[in-house]
Amino acid sequence: NVLLTGRSYGDASGYDYATIKYSGAGVPLWTNRYTGPGNFQDIAMDVAVDTNGNVFVTGESYDATSSSYATTKYSGAGVPLWTNRYKLWLNGYDGARALAVDTSGDVLVTGISMEGVGSFTDYATIKYSGAGVPLWTNRYSGTARAVAADGLGNVFVTGTAGFDYATLAYSGAGVPLWTNSYAGPDGSTDTATAVAVEGVGNVFGT
Repeated sequence: NVLLTGRSYGDASGYDYATIKYSGAGVPLWTNRYTGPGNFQDIAMDVAVDTNGNVFVTGESYDATSSSYATTKYSGAGVPLWTNRYKLWLNGYDGARALAVDTSGDVLVTGISMEGVGSFTDYATIKYSGAGVPLWTNRYSGTARAVAADGLGNVFVTGTAGFDYATLAYSGAGVPLWTNSYAGPDGSTDTATAVAVEGVGNVFGT
């Protein structure tokens, strides 16, 4: 089965998350829309599934003053199970860019969070249990674009810090393990947009 998500204009509700499930034969199975408080703009950025067929969607969701991460879980049949929102400051900008599900069914969400302590934007990476309980949140100065998890539950986040790629590893408990940077040959801005983990745990960022 195929899951896709994005944004779709909903008249009175503005742009909404619109998530669709198709069978492998292309038959529409269900469509769910999510609109945040006040019917402002909501833009889904990524979708993932766990081994039980549950569906997770994340992105950025606006209210009257600012935006938040908004992460939603649906059952495989399209039943909404929970929604969690994350915002650092009342009037700040927080926008999720990517999510991943680990082998335990826990959910990793990362993206951009403005006005960190001593920084303008941070990677803000959050781990939720499959039941939607926040387990930990880690911040790192920069702009996160992608997240992946390996078979041991370690978490890898990549994006841009300063003018370089910056890739971080955390344990499943949220303990920082290492950070690697990459600077291109001419000194201009280098932006990582994707990360993947192979079977033996090596990590690729691009």
